[in-house]
Amino acid sequence: MGQINIAGITDPTQIIQPPVGVVGIYVYNGQVMEVNSDGEITPLGGGGKQIAITVSNAEINNLNSTPKTLIPASGNGTVNSVLDVYVKTDFQNAYTTRPRLLISEGGVEETWACNAFDAGVGIERQKFIRDPASATQSTMGVNQPITLTTDGSNPAGGTGSMTIYLTWSVYDENTL
Repeated sequence: MGQINIAGITDPTQIIQPPVGVVGIYVYNGQVMEVNSDGEITPLGGGGKQIAITVSNAEINNLNSTPKTLIPASGNGTVNSVLDVYVKTDFQNAYTTRPRLLISEGGVEETWACNAFDAGVGIERQKFIRDPASATQSTMGVNQPITLTTDGSNPAGGTGSMTIYLTWSVYDENTL
């Protein structure tokens, strides 16, 4: 049998024996991916991580008062960095108070924004965009969580839930 070469795989035993904590391995668009016990999907051996986080109606109604931690702080000397983020809303009643959703990757400054509460009743999908107000930010939050909040008020008048689809990486602050 000939040798099989897969980009990024230097030890062929990784294909036969998944690394510790990996519960599944599959190929997506020609790249070998791993799924860990938390359901996170990443390229085998590291890279961007993906997760889906459900936000309940009670959490939605208090997002400004009580921001939701999406990804906890990753440890001393590390920086969580959002690569991409989407939201799927499932609203049974439209919201009358509709603040922007904000995602902070530094614990203080909101860096991603979305007008999810402008969605009507039913299922809608939207992409967060880099918030123009944070385009000039010059600092990264070391050992900070990635959080979800709003821009000044709690949503009101509606009911429903949402799922946040987040892709992020963790960097060593000394390599940035």
